[in-house]
Amino acid sequence: MVILLFLLTFEVDSIPGIHGDEAWSLLRSWEIGHGLRPFTGINSYTGSVFQYLLAPIFQILGYSVQVLRWTSAVLNMATLALIMATMDALSDKATQVGTRVGALIATLPIFVILSRFSIELTAITPLLVAAALYLMVSFDRQRVSTYSGIFSGILAGFLFALACYNHIVTLCFIASLGLSALLTWKMQAFRSHRFRITLISFFFFYIPFLILAMQQTETNGPATAHHFQGLIQNLKSLKFVSDLFELPRVIVGLWDGSLLYRRFTGENFVPVLPYATFLIVFVLFWPFLFWLTRKVKPLFASYPLRKDSITHFLGLVLIIHFILVSIAVPYLSERWFELNFLLGICLLAWMTEPLFMAPRNTTRFYFATVGHLLFIGLNIFYLSLNYFYAFSQSKGRLAVFSMGIRSLETSNHFIDKTALQEQLELNQIQTVATDNLTGWALLADPLIYLKPRYRVIGFRDPDLLPPSSEFHGKSAIVFMNGLNPIGTATVVPPNTDAIHFVTGETFRLAKGYDRKFLVYEATFKK
Repeated sequence: MVILLFLLTFEVDSIPGIHGDEAWSLLRSWEIGHGLRPFTGINSYTGSVFQYLLAPIFQILGYSVQVLRWTSAVLNMATLALIMATMDALSDKATQVGTRVGALIATLPIFVILSRFSIELTAITPLLVAAALYLMVSFDRQRVSTYSGIFSGILAGFLFALACYNHIVTLCFIASLGLSALLTWKMQAFRSHRFRITLISFFFFYIPFLILAMQQTETNGPATAHHFQGLIQNLKSLKFVSDLFELPRVIVGLWDGSLLYRRFTGENFVPVLPYATFLIVFVLFWPFLFWLTRKVKPLFASYPLRKDSITHFLGLVLIIHFILVSIAVPYLSERWFELNFLLGICLLAWMTEPLFMAPRNTTRFYFATVGHLLFIGLNIFYLSLNYFYAFSQSKGRLAVFSMGIRSLETSNHFIDKTALQEQLELNQIQTVATDNLTGWALLADPLIYLKPRYRVIGFRDPDLLPPSSEFHGKSAIVFMNGLNPIGTATVVPPNTDAIHFVTGETFRLAKGYDRKFLVYEATFKK
């Protein structure tokens, strides 16, 4: 926990730069603190649980990026504690499987990096899911019929429903749990009182959430009903099939961290070896390879991998969830798959538990310990250089890369915007027009000091800039200095020294700004 606390809080306010989605949560929490009562989050398929949680915290500790990300750090530390407790409840505590899971996850690149990316899906969803799973396994079967057992099932269903309200993509995980339980235990799963209570409780609480969400309208995109229509169209067009073929490459890049470092810093400062992927392949297949070559030694012959029903269940959840998410989402992104990798660590620790049942002075025990320490050490090594050091030196680089076939991904959203903010203020800019994500990030800092320095107008399409009537005083239009993918769309900056409005006004390319941005200036009447 000490290592995780350091990794989650070291220069947490500046590494990486604030993302527009994070800034939006900060802004919405300020609005909630001043009387707004929204039902949905940043769009109709997300909830506002995180923003309501943040509102009183900000009012007590102040509005800042540091408080925002410290909150996420605390929530994710609680998530890890629940995962450890759940694994201990499933296994023989003498093998300390929970402790091993905690040590592996605490340095896992996707967990560390996404825990520092403070949005509803990375801050709240893992905690709600981990708490629900803990409730389902923490009581033994003899106590299912007691009030505490029934209450645990009801509360688990509510937490699952709340997680799906928080972000609709969590439905894929719930579906994976249900399908995997049926495939593993067949109809015996329905004979479990806790399974039935949790299932009924989930539908009882989630259906009202879903009905209310489908009645919502939003200004930043289509409502939930339209998202379901988009999913149906996606299934009919079979566009997701191309990304299913890309999925192995994406999984390797996220597991080893190479795609994550490009996403959050724009580079791999040090080339990333596929060490984590090699570890998984080695653990799963080396007993077979030694048998195949007839060089089985006593050490390897006595190395059993656990193959019980829980192993089958966890493995099925992992595979089904990867497939369902790839089908359901409009594009592949690292945030959709965090639960998969947390579950993958739990499966790895569970399967290799027999190694730690051996006496501590045996070769098998030392072999397993060295493997764990090597994995943890390499995680820390690459995180230190490719995440912390790389971003501290560059403040984020502009980079565009593929994380699937359907769309591009970018590191642009995480670059440090402090210099741009200072330059806009120094040049006495009064109105700024830019894409929504950059605009929210620019607004976050003025909000912290409760003295707005300029007015921000967001746009979704650079071909549809705000009309000239929206600009007042000295104004600026800001673009990323390169391709800027946002979801399934890509913002292309203008290749010109001037932007001419049909009403006669002209914005001219200005100098003296951060080179990662193109800034066009013009002066309007106040």
